[in-house]
Amino acid sequence: MVIVISTLDNSGGAGMLADAREIYNHRSHPFVIQSGIAVQNNDSVLKIKATDILTFESMIDSLLLSKFNLNFKEILKQEILKQSPQNSLKNNNKSKDIIKIGLICDIRQVQYILTLSNILKCDIVLDIPIISTTGYSITSPKIAKSIFTNLLPITTLFTPNKHELDYFDGMDNILSTGLKNILVKGIEFNDFYQNHHICNFIKKFNFFDTFSSFLDNNSIYDILVSKSYFRTTQNNDYFSHQNIVIFKSNKINIQTNVRGTGCAFSSIISANLSNNLNLIDSIMIAKKRIYQGILNSYYEFGSNNFLSNTSYQIH
Repeated sequence: MVIVISTLDNSGGAGMLADAREIYNHRSHPFVIQSGIAVQNNDSVLKIKATDILTFESMIDSLLLSKFNLNFKEILKQEILKQSPQNSLKNNNKSKDIIKIGLICDIRQVQYILTLSNILKCDIVLDIPIISTTGYSITSPKIAKSIFTNLLPITTLFTPNKHELDYFDGMDNILSTGLKNILVKGIEFNDFYQNHHICNFIKKFNFFDTFSSFLDNNSIYDILVSKSYFRTTQNNDYFSHQNIVIFKSNKINIQTNVRGTGCAFSSIISANLSNNLNLIDSIMIAKKRIYQGILNSYYEFGSNNFLSNTSYQIH
């Protein structure tokens, strides 16, 4: 099961609707906790309104009651977690639970998510839209600071774009929180030489010259930095060495941003992790799905929203 914490996007292109669709399509079960409503169109976010905190609490309560017969309100009231940490839960099923976090609209939601995480003891995929790919600020600085301080240290995978990487002052600063894995999305060829946070981090390693032949101007890249170490590998899809993997895919030359790709990407990764795939395979499947989905959405339907491609075979 993937527990989705995100907003309702009224246009249907992003947010929890995109999350739930892709999780279901990748053979996992979505349970949605709505953090708010994002009023938006194809061009911009017009308004964000947080879910009432008591309603947010009740949605978490419904999850815990139905799955574990636990009362979240009583846990909050009695601080059961501090008194009896041995009561934390583990899932004995073949699949595992993942918490996938999108837009957080109220700083109090961060504390509720922390408590839920302490109860479930499951992996967290964090895809918080701090700044959009067009540079639009979405999350308030106060909430962003709380996410950095409280959620990043317990997160399994954080998936920022390069603007969000700059917002948090680079890779080293983010990794200093204790984060296990960071996947920076949408890196272009010139970023390896011109974006100071990316190129300075990569050039610290002695293998920059080794993988520079892997780079070209017709591709788009995602960089995974992990606490784990990987075997040195280079193929058409990725280059891995030590604790870095650089994923590569063909650049699609369209004149607009296809909305919802970030939500779908992190949700597919979450669904795959829920089904016990490893991180690299989970990312590779998600990248291929997004590539095909963008082609399907834009060229076949002329849509700015990311749409499901039912003809794409999920392996």
